[in-house]
Amino acid sequence: MDKVYVISEHAETYHRLLHNATLPELTVVGRPDQATIWLADPPLAAPQLCYGDQLRWLQSTFAGIDA
Repeated sequence: MDKVYVISEHAETYHRLLHNATLPELTVVGRPDQATIWLADPPLAAPQLCYGDQLRWLQSTFAGIDA
């Protein structure tokens, strides 16, 4: 089972979407050290990368190259 950590200005929306998607193999967690997947705004995630011991995938919520 994968665990996802959401760190975004729009976290509430992403939490709702993940819940409504009914993904039984995915659990949303509240701490970065618990997660194997991060759904993140890059500027918010960068300072927390040191806590990503279990991190296997980081999905950016941004497009483009500026962030």
